[in-house]
Amino acid sequence: MKLLLPLLLALTFSVASNADAHSGVNGRQWHQSARIDAGIARGALTPAETARLGARQARIGHIERHYRADGYLGPYERADLQRRLNRSSAAIWRQTHDRQRW
Repeated sequence: MKLLLPLLLALTFSVASNADAHSGVNGRQWHQSARIDAGIARGALTPAETARLGARQARIGHIERHYRADGYLGPYERADLQRRLNRSSAAIWRQTHDRQRW
């Protein structure tokens, strides 16, 4: 029993930290990039759409780096990034479902 409790605690923290790796701003950026890649693979995105969506993702990444430059992401900055990611997510959906094929 003495060995089981530390093992369970370690497992719990490792699962929680793994979940944190793909949540929040960075997780959303990763997920959106994966959606763009999937759209390219399916032929649902034209090269022009891919370039626009990629530029939008890069711009969000640049803004995030600027916000995090002081080592702290404040509530206004986090909300701004989430708003930008929401709009980017909607754009990805629209472009992958607009029936333009490559």
